[in-house]
Amino acid sequence: GSLNHALRLKPEDAAILASRGATYAQLGEFQSATADLDEAIRLDPKHAQTHNNRAYIALNLGQPHQAINLLNTVIALEPITGPAYTNQGFAYHRLGRYDEAVQDFDQAVESITQDFTAYRRWVLPTMAGSSIALPGKTSTRRSLLCRGLAGCTLCEGLPTQC
Repeated sequence: GSLNHALRLKPEDAAILASRGATYAQLGEFQSATADLDEAIRLDPKHAQTHNNRAYIALNLGQPHQAINLLNTVIALEPITGPAYTNQGFAYHRLGRYDEAVQDFDQAVESITQDFTAYRRWVLPTMAGSSIALPGKTSTRRSLLCRGLAGCTLCEGLPTQC
């Protein structure tokens, strides 16, 4: 489509590669997504969202260690980023490192006031109807992230409320 045409005109454009990679990821075409995102990172290593998208793929491919490495880069580039902390929490959970998972989920909550748009746009919709098991307790990701937020209205309009 149009991204392929744009890349024919500008084959070294990191933003176009990152966009096409994100599109491939949404379609579940992780091999193509990985190739585009890795090249975009090589061309523009300081673009946090590209690292975050690549970490998402690593999580989906069962590579939590690689996801954590990529997410550490995201957090170093943009310390206030709820989606990166949320993804990193999922990676730690997959590794059985539950205390670190909860710390990252808590950090995602703390980023709400500073990164509200990203939280509402990315974090809450990914939690709708999902659950996460921690030793000794089971709760929804949303309640994990929203705990301590009395009168939370962040979830209004989403399929599942806090």
